[in-house]
Amino acid sequence: MKLQVLIFILFSSVLTFAQDSSESLNKAFDSLKNSPFSVEKVDAINEVAWKAKYIDYDLADEALHYAYDLAADNNLHAQKAYALKIAGILDDEHGRYSEAIKKYQLAIKEYKIVDDTMGVAKCEGNIGIIYLHIKKQEEALPYFLSGYKTFSEYNFVPGMAICLQNLGVCHLELGNNDSCHYYALKAKEIADLAGWKDPKIYMNLGISYQIVGELDSALKYLEASVEAYRKYNPNDKGISTGYQNLAQLYSKLGRDDEALETIEKALEITKDNIYNREVSYQILTAASAYEKSGKFEKATEFYKLLNKVKDSIYSAENLEVISDMKTKYETEKKELEILALNKENKIETIKRKQEEQKVFYFTIASVIIG
Repeated sequence: MKLQVLIFILFSSVLTFAQDSSESLNKAFDSLKNSPFSVEKVDAINEVAWKAKYIDYDLADEALHYAYDLAADNNLHAQKAYALKIAGILDDEHGRYSEAIKKYQLAIKEYKIVDDTMGVAKCEGNIGIIYLHIKKQEEALPYFLSGYKTFSEYNFVPGMAICLQNLGVCHLELGNNDSCHYYALKAKEIADLAGWKDPKIYMNLGISYQIVGELDSALKYLEASVEAYRKYNPNDKGISTGYQNLAQLYSKLGRDDEALETIEKALEITKDNIYNREVSYQILTAASAYEKSGKFEKATEFYKLLNKVKDSIYSAENLEVISDMKTKYETEKKELEILALNKENKIETIKRKQEEQKVFYFTIASVIIG
């Protein structure tokens, strides 16, 4: 069983001149492009990009490139960093993980120039999540630890809690169950001090209790997670993972009817986007629940669907690996070409200096002799 990988929270100010619609954001962007240059203009265009990323990818991409170019031309490092961060998020959300990491790392360099340690920490957190998503837990750990340290210095509770949760996920997938439980408890402790009720914190803690065999506590927090989603985040699709984890525990407790009812709620939410790893766990849970309930035809249907989804996920992940290898090859090839060119240029320079030296000696000698 897997803990949910959490989406790192990034905060931005709310545009006062545009509502969350593609039409209004496009109008705002057109108006800003025609306005005189100012730092505030670049900030506002970055905000258009941030808002548009949820509803209009093309607008978000155009706006962030426009903002980045303005920032670069006017040496505005903070604005460059923010545009790069948004670009990283767009790449991240579309599965372009290698490109996303590069954008976040470039953003970190810009944030460091202006000594924005919070900006650095947020990008580090996002890089950690990507490494966690692609199963490179050892590489994810230092990013979460660094982010947590910075967020602690600023007492930024959401960042602290999310880093702690994802540290728990890393340790779970590395087989360090005690460390997983420690970080899940620590995340809830931090959130409680701030009165911050996050269903993801309850869910991760519930799963960690299940891992250490405390099923009553596990049930308490998994049910609390689903209830918190319903109360505070009813439109958050993360509730589907909450239903999945709760269904798995119901099944383990022999409450098969509740397990089946709960996993069906999860699949109703994710039915239009089944080709990803998280939903594959839901399909497996459903297949198992139908099998335990004696509904073998339905169970077979879901096991077949699971195989189809797994094949699709495997193909997509292979494409990402191939893309990474190709990028690495092209980079290394270019570096070797540059080294070869530099070496060739160096040789030509030495030859040219030698020829110049010969000419210089010959001229002097001619004058003296003549």
